[in-house]
This record gives sequence, structure tokens and C-alpha cells, in this order.
Amino acid sequence: MRVKSALNSLSVKMCSLDNSLFIWKRNGKLEGLICIYVDDFLWAGNATFKKCVIDELQKQFLIGSSASESFTYVGLRIKSFSDGITIDQTQYASSLVPVTISSARNMQRKSQLSESEKTAYRGISWATELDGDPHKTRYSI
Repeated sequence: MRVKSALNSLSVKMCSLDNSLFIWKRNGKLEGLICIYVDDFLWAGNATFKKCVIDELQKQFLIGSSASESFTYVGLRIKSFSDGITIDQTQYASSLVPVTISSARNMQRKSQLSESEKTAYRGISWATELDGDPHKTRYSI
């Protein structure tokens, strides 16, 4: 709640569709956004957004590391270019190991998943969450 309060004080508004996404507009024009995942911030914006919002947040919160242009964020490899960004899960996807299901277990289709099965399937699910190609998607801002 402390982060949300700090963002509100800087006129950064929570997105109505996703409470982990915060938007900063000036004169009705989008100039920056911040995505928060647990204790990680991912932000994009212009120089004014950096000065008015990011630099102010850094005065209030400990920032462990900062990166731009090319970095990994929650398992996603992000690279920025002058005309947009690429988001790539290739490294994460290549680290996944196949989930083996015995024929006896396969017959138990109505049984609840065990904790180890849930863990294995979560890893696979995470790798397919991006729209389109689960390994690489290109977005332009």
C-alpha cells in the first residue's frame, strides 16, 4: 500500500483493467507507465516521466538494480529498440523439462493434481502466457 500511496502522490493512476499497471499522463497524453510484480518495478516513459516519477520513487524506495535496453524481468528477456521492444522467453522455455505422466496416472483423469504435478504444469503455463508465439512476441509502443 505504501507504493500505491507514493504513486498516487505523484499523480500516477492505477489502470482500471490491471491493478499491477500504473499510468502517468501529462496534459492528457500518456508519458509513462509502471508495472509492478511483487517487489519489482518495470517502467517505460520519456525523460519527464523519469524525472518527475521514477527519480522521486527512488528517493522513497530502495532500488536494488536498474537496467535498460536489454535485461531479464520475471523470466522474460526484454530488449528495446528505437521503434519498440521485443519480449523473448526462449531461455526460460529451453530450461523446462518434459513432464512425464505414467500410463497408470494418465488413467486417473478426474484425480486432483499432486503438488509436484502442479509445480511442473505452472512452469509450462508460464511459458505460454504471451499472446501468439509463446517464445517471442514483438510489441510497439
